[in-house]
Amino acid sequence: MPRISLPHGFWMALLAGSALSLASCGSGGSHSTHGAAHSDSESAATPSMGAAEKLAAHKLLPAGANAAAPFARAWQVHQSIRAGDFARADRLAAKVVAASKVGPWHDAPFAAFAQFVASPTDPELEPQLDAWVKAQPRNVMPLLLRGHYYFRHAWWVRGEDYAGNVSALHLAEFDRQIALAKADFHAVLRLQPDNANASLMLVWMSRQISDLTRRKRVFDAAIARHPDYLPLYRKYLLGLRPQWGGSIDEMKQFVAQYAGHSKADSPRRILYLDLYADLLQMASDRCGDDSDANAQRCVDNLATSLIGPELERKAERALMLGKVGDLAASHEIGVAMWWISQVHGAQHETSRFMLRLADIRKADVTLQPAPGARTDWVLDVLAGDVWLGRGNNANALTLYRRALVDLDHLPVPAGFALDSVKARINHDIENVYYTRHDYAKAVHYGTLAAKLAGGYGAVPVFGRETCGSLDAMNHYVQAIKVCSAVYDASGDWEALFYRGQTLEDAKQYALALADYRLVANGEGVMYNRTGSVINMTVIYGDLHQYRKQLAVADAYRYLFIPGQASDSDVAIYYNNRCYAYMKLHQLRKALDDCNLSLRHGNLPDAVAKKHQLERALHEADGRQA
Repeated sequence: MPRISLPHGFWMALLAGSALSLASCGSGGSHSTHGAAHSDSESAATPSMGAAEKLAAHKLLPAGANAAAPFARAWQVHQSIRAGDFARADRLAAKVVAASKVGPWHDAPFAAFAQFVASPTDPELEPQLDAWVKAQPRNVMPLLLRGHYYFRHAWWVRGEDYAGNVSALHLAEFDRQIALAKADFHAVLRLQPDNANASLMLVWMSRQISDLTRRKRVFDAAIARHPDYLPLYRKYLLGLRPQWGGSIDEMKQFVAQYAGHSKADSPRRILYLDLYADLLQMASDRCGDDSDANAQRCVDNLATSLIGPELERKAERALMLGKVGDLAASHEIGVAMWWISQVHGAQHETSRFMLRLADIRKADVTLQPAPGARTDWVLDVLAGDVWLGRGNNANALTLYRRALVDLDHLPVPAGFALDSVKARINHDIENVYYTRHDYAKAVHYGTLAAKLAGGYGAVPVFGRETCGSLDAMNHYVQAIKVCSAVYDASGDWEALFYRGQTLEDAKQYALALADYRLVANGEGVMYNRTGSVINMTVIYGDLHQYRKQLAVADAYRYLFIPGQASDSDVAIYYNNRCYAYMKLHQLRKALDDCNLSLRHGNLPDAVAKKHQLERALHEADGRQA
């Protein structure tokens, strides 16, 4: 299949047109540029589970996985709930609660655990959670986990696009699920008013409230109970972005109120760094998708007015939070720094903040530190990302490996998920080998990352590249199992798209079509949706089912709007329709589509067919004359 190319970076894993692949005129058409029984009709139905699980049972936890990791523990609870063994689920969850602590930076490991339990794609989970709630109405755990399930399912159905680009059906289902989630989290607080996780989730969902006064009441109630719990402040700040009904002024006022009046060493000071990264991204968005040099000049100019020198100084001072060996503070600073580094056109700002952090930590960020010089794992990872972005894989590997060594020399505080951090760095190493097409080594490091994190679904990107590497090595069964594990745990649309590509490569066409149809009907990123439609047309063309090829293309024509889909995908879409019309001897329709293809690209396939069609039509006109 066309090889995938993912954004690199350790910190991306924390959060949650490529090259053309052209077929000859004798094939079913061109594949996308991105990396059940057949149905004659297509519909934008609410997505449900794929069909590839019928191939074989798969494991979310690779052999030797870290059984103590939040993901591994969560999957034990998930399986117990599905089996109706609520007593065992309650015992296992209670152990996680007992080991958790609501600290200033996070609620670890419970916050991650609760989300992992709530797989959004499992149709058997909701009725079992309902049964558990009904059996134990005064137990907060089933209410809390069901609330997480509703929340994750809502966003899985809706996707992350702007509301105007989401189907009315999916938006309605999103609203329904969010309402159910809110009801459960409110029920938790009635039973247990000091539950930090329920308060956090209600603050997170408050951005759907258009009235900012009502929204602020939700936040005020939460911080009244947990005044030092930083995630409450960070989630509320995200909801003040303009796209959620807030404004830049309101974001600045919020940070000034809650960070400006805090102690100099308060974790809330990191809000300045968060705000700086947000405003830098807004500057980049206004500058548009320009060349690197032009974007850099534009961002520099806009940042001066949007951010200003005072906020920049406060953001830089936030880099001083925590001691050098403070893993929790370093982790959060690294996340904020990664956001800055990913802003298109923010090369100067990234370099300035990295050098300032190196100065504060008295760390050497060069590839060959001076004898006795100190190195720092956060800076190693960030610098590795920079080198990888510039195409220097060797330097990136050096820095990622050094980060792992740096971590081994630091004390680990209680509750800090060191194995998860190491897992993410091993995934970065996997990514380097993946970009080198050294798939065997990529699989090695990808599997190591999954073992440390407790399973392939702990972070979706862990499994995607492993799945792609296995597919490239023709290890189709293993690839399908890994992609299935990621999708089943997270509902990650991209993993489902990759599974479809693997099934197609394995000539499991019925199953591939089922996965592609789910992705096309879902609300994942547009290039996966358009890519799925294109790949379906190719399959039907290769099977000589040309009317179905056209039926699929026509059913999803609404996706291929210039400006919404990439020019390359629009060009391939019409090229494949041209091919189908040729095979059905509808030559004028074929020529129209080839011409449409050539308006959006210059595919050699479309050029060749256009000349062939023009000759055939000219000869037909001559015979009629």
